Amino acid sequence: MGVSQAAIAFRTQRQDFDVPQVVARLFNKRAEVLAQRPPRFDTRQPNDVVVEQYGDIWVISSGALTMPILENPHYLASELHETLGSPALIIPFCQYDSGGTYGYAFIENGVLTRSRLHLFDSPVQQFGPLKPFEERWESAQFYFEEDDCPEEQWQKIYYLGDREQQVPELGLTSRLSYEALNEYLGICPWECSLKPTTWYLRLHEQPLPRKPWWKRW
Repeated sequence: MGVSQAAIAFRTQRQDFDVPQVVARLFNKRAEVLAQRPPRFDTRQPNDVVVEQYGDIWVISSGALTMPILENPHYLASELHETLGSPALIIPFCQYDSGGTYGYAFIENGVLTRSRLHLFDSPVQQFGPLKPFEERWESAQFYFEEDDCPEEQWQKIYYLGDREQQVPELGLTSRLSYEALNEYLGICPWECSLKPTTWYLRLHEQPLPRKPWWKRW
């Protein structure tokens, strides 16, 4: 079973980080905290949200929140940045193994500075200058894995050193996302030995304010 997660990750030491209040502001909806994970709960659905806390690292999982950032290199992140308490760095990422979709971005001091998104069977979409950890893979050597298919369909395999690290071209963005999270935040949610504190939230449309009885006609 593969990973299916799209989320934003960031570091904050705020003591007043109110989970339902922050989530409500992010989505402009009422956020209900659920006692436990209900059946068919899925953060790919627009009203299901998971929040995880790993010490001072927070991860908010929601495809509806994350994918617009990764898909739009001109995304204006100032409101998101302010709502989260102005963290120096926010890393949105997606890891959808079943659909072959991977991506990550860097929001630094409220500005989107770098993003990479690889949709299955589509060219990699990139924005902004490479980070140092990306440059070594950008210049990595490669070979073609011979397979029982036409030569033009052989997969490119990147490697570092004496092939100690090898990554297929279709999995390179996934690997880079893993490295980005570990190098800049110290954890990768889908490969982490730490057990987080977890909140499951369901979003609801904000109820309309009730009018005073004398204004109902």
